[in-house]
Amino acid sequence: MSKRVSVIVPSYNHAPYIKEALLSALHQDYPDIEIIVIDDCSTDDSVAIAQSIGDPRIHVRKNAKNLGAYATENRAMEMASGEYIAVLNSDDLWRPGKLKKQIALLEKHPDATLCYTLGAQIDTSGKDLKIDQHLHWPKSEKQDLLPFMLSSNRLLASGVVVRKGAVLFDESLRFSGDWVAWLNLVEQGPAVCVPEPLVGWRQHPTNSYLRSQTVTLEEIRVRRAILASKKRWLEARPDKQMIKRGLSECAVDLTALYVLIGQMRLAKASASQAVRLAPANTAAHKRFAMSFMPAVLARKRLWKTDRVAVTGKDLKALAPLDL
Repeated sequence: MSKRVSVIVPSYNHAPYIKEALLSALHQDYPDIEIIVIDDCSTDDSVAIAQSIGDPRIHVRKNAKNLGAYATENRAMEMASGEYIAVLNSDDLWRPGKLKKQIALLEKHPDATLCYTLGAQIDTSGKDLKIDQHLHWPKSEKQDLLPFMLSSNRLLASGVVVRKGAVLFDESLRFSGDWVAWLNLVEQGPAVCVPEPLVGWRQHPTNSYLRSQTVTLEEIRVRRAILASKKRWLEARPDKQMIKRGLSECAVDLTALYVLIGQMRLAKASASQAVRLAPANTAAHKRFAMSFMPAVLARKRLWKTDRVAVTGKDLKALAPLDL
């Protein structure tokens, strides 16, 4: 007997894409799904388009006020009746066979905390952009993702399935809530992977992850919290070197963010931490050397953008993040 999957779809101003997203869920070869669309006060025709599909498996709701993506997803999960939760962002799409393969893996591995698939970046028309989203991450069936998640998040939200009740998103975050949620899950146990690009991650001018002051500050907040919890991560795994490598890479990327905002003293301290954590990490040594450069020159080496307008006052105002 199949187990129900609740597909939660946070919707906000994705009228050009939401129909394709919902149809890609409806066309899955999995027999028992419900699709919970919660619109976060869109100003376009997203709600009308979702309602027009007319399939009884789709339930469309609207927030009374704009809550943000993670509060919207938490609300959808409260409504869900399924034993499994799958996220589908309203501008993404699924390839055939995704859900069936993921549920089979979660049933095969009851200790798995989540299942994810690989994904492909697509353009506004759905064309594959041929960009490897997952790089050096493992692609085996069962994995310990903690060392990798300490460094960055390469799991596409629309590619993840979890058991109901396993996760609650931090509503103080606007862009990195899935990273923090998956990090907490993979600390608890292994992940399983369908090593096929079964998600289309849509790239368009209004993607929320695009570099800005708010995105930069939030990423700094998350990376600081990860590095501040070093003892916790080291105690979680017997392979200390892998954990230290992940933390070192986190500090390397934090260094780059400090360079982007012109905070070279902080860049130097972060790069030094990266070297101490993993002396064999050549990227850490390169970042450390770069931290002695003039800010403008270092930024040109690392970024194809102007300095993001973040001040020392903005950094001091960042609330600590409780992971």
